[in-house]
Amino acid sequence: MFEANVVVITRPGAPFTIGGLRCDSYYVCHSIPDAVGLTVETPYGTIVHSGDWKFDHTPVDGRQTDFGRLAAIAAKGVLLLMSDSTRAEVPGYTQSERHVAEMFDGIMSRAPGRVITTTFASNISRIRQIVEIAAAWGRKTAIVGRSMENYTKTARELGYLEYPEGSIVHPNEIGKLADHELCIITTGSQGEPTSALSRMALG
Repeated sequence: MFEANVVVITRPGAPFTIGGLRCDSYYVCHSIPDAVGLTVETPYGTIVHSGDWKFDHTPVDGRQTDFGRLAAIAAKGVLLLMSDSTRAEVPGYTQSERHVAEMFDGIMSRAPGRVITTTFASNISRIRQIVEIAAAWGRKTAIVGRSMENYTKTARELGYLEYPEGSIVHPNEIGKLADHELCIITTGSQGEPTSALSRMALG
């Protein structure tokens, strides 16, 4: 029924067919660039797979969840919604990613020495904010950790990550900068024992 190892390159609003089923996608706001949800039209009804998502009305990259598309899908009727969002079971809402920038700004305005931050390597919007805020406070940023380096390099090449010229330094340059001139973004936000942050903590 399904052809093995098929990679379908598509974009929201450009339906495609897999195994005789009509599929489409719609933008969702998330920490990963170009995140989408999927719709699959079956003989029994439409299945919606949200992917992981966050309703952020002021996202850093300017791309909100496509509420109009979601409303149109709902109006036609949905057989099954498969949805996942971190902490969705907790009442209330999560603040915009831009609020994180305010917190980083406050920290860097007060920090007398190095500022070491960690986040998911795929969270390009957060990395961008950290680099920009560090630069505004006269700090260079070093990207540390293999996955962090790979993600930022690829995001930069594809145009998803922009930052002030000269604001990034190679990890080898860390020892040449005064502590108050440095910000480090590293892997290890989940406490991974082999991450760069864990290795720093262990000396």
